[in-house]
Amino acid sequence: MRMRQAIDLRDLASRVTAIQAGTEDACAIKSFLAGALYALDRSAQCGFDPSTATSAELDENLRRMSQSDPPSEGVWLAGFYFNSALQRMAVVLERGLKVLTKRKGNVGVPELFKIAEQMNFLNKRDYLDLDAVREEVNRLKHDVPGLIGKRKILTDGALAAAHQAVTLLELVDSATRVV
Repeated sequence: MRMRQAIDLRDLASRVTAIQAGTEDACAIKSFLAGALYALDRSAQCGFDPSTATSAELDENLRRMSQSDPPSEGVWLAGFYFNSALQRMAVVLERGLKVLTKRKGNVGVPELFKIAEQMNFLNKRDYLDLDAVREEVNRLKHDVPGLIGKRKILTDGALAAAHQAVTLLELVDSATRVV
């Protein structure tokens, strides 16, 4: 699994490298996406497993941080990176849709999808994994106790969403490219 994920992430990073991101908005989205790919890779390197985090490991990591010796591996750190990747992909989705639809301010993603479909930019069905990541991030932000024991997005879903995020950025780049 780790080898396939590494190959996928390398391929995605190559696709992102090829994106010109000629506008400030596209460049900001590209930066969030690069961070998401990096965080996915680091979560795998640290052994992401949503079922094994413990409060003892958290306490040990906090103790180490209090001594200026932050953790460099472990399940907690893997989850930290995984959550970072999901949050960054949710940003890519919302900002990408706002750029495509030329909407600013507080417009929800479901409405942005409708507008983008009406403008013939995309079909929401092609971005279901990325939208599921956004929903998971909302649960992480708003539900107590978050996602403990309730994750719906795991490594395969995150990789599928990452593919869709890259495709969305390619679409944003194409739509905003000045000729």
